[in-house]
Amino acid sequence: MLSFAVLLDMLLPDPQISWHPIALIGRWIAFLEKNVRKILGNTYISGFLLVILTIGGSLSVTALLIRLSKSWSPANLVLTTVLLYFLLCGATLRRSGTRVLEALQRQDLPVARERLQEIVGRDTSQLQEPEIIKAVLETLSENSIDGLVSPLLFMFVGSFLGHTVLAGLLYKCINTLDSMVGYKDEKYRFIGFASAKLDDIANYLPARIGGVLINLCGGFSGLDMVSGFRMMFRDAHNHLSPNAGWAEASVAGLLGVRLGGDAIYFGKTVKKASLGDEKRQVAREDILRINRLIVMLEGFFLLVSILLCGGK
Repeated sequence: MLSFAVLLDMLLPDPQISWHPIALIGRWIAFLEKNVRKILGNTYISGFLLVILTIGGSLSVTALLIRLSKSWSPANLVLTTVLLYFLLCGATLRRSGTRVLEALQRQDLPVARERLQEIVGRDTSQLQEPEIIKAVLETLSENSIDGLVSPLLFMFVGSFLGHTVLAGLLYKCINTLDSMVGYKDEKYRFIGFASAKLDDIANYLPARIGGVLINLCGGFSGLDMVSGFRMMFRDAHNHLSPNAGWAEASVAGLLGVRLGGDAIYFGKTVKKASLGDEKRQVAREDILRINRLIVMLEGFFLLVSILLCGGK
């Protein structure tokens, strides 16, 4: 089931549907946040409660659905495979990069900015082509961890415990909580604290494992693996996030470009360190290169799932 789900994710981007599991988790988080705030306000306690209720509710409902489907094996097989597929986003990441690239190839900067805005949290309204390409490379490299490496590693661990789907869903709950409330501004400083810290913990090992795998995949695809590893160990710790820098610095080294730097978020300039050495300017073809990296990365996990999990 896991092997087939990974293969599906390599081939098919996520459908844009309202009952997508991650969308449902997002609505559950929004409902809980609104009501927890009413009762406990913007406090650390409300943040811990938000985490517990989000994870507890999501896992309980999913476990019940899986249990009910076990009475008919075909239904259980389909439900499990579909849920695993929805927890991954390899093809979706590549589609996001390709959509921006297509607009750039048409010399349509306004559309490229709009499409980039769909996948980043920064202000894209004034970005020029090199900055747009850099932003695509940064977000795809970072999300290759959140969207592939971390959930797959959780799934592998869960498969040996007999709870592949629930392990993957646990990670996606943590990651979605962080993406929705894990900000440092006044609105989320306290209620989002637990979500942000839990996400840092959940991604700590996957980010470092993912950085190594990205460099190995880059080496197999003809990129500068030595530079990738060197930039990873040199610059990863410079990133504001304890985890995001491992993938971004690796990609910067593999491509021989410089990523990072200051960016505007919610109207405020955020100081960010640069990652990598600028051996050349970024180019449109770099988006194709990182898309190939994502395919190779997910292909590696497909092979591992077949060898270690027997497709379970």
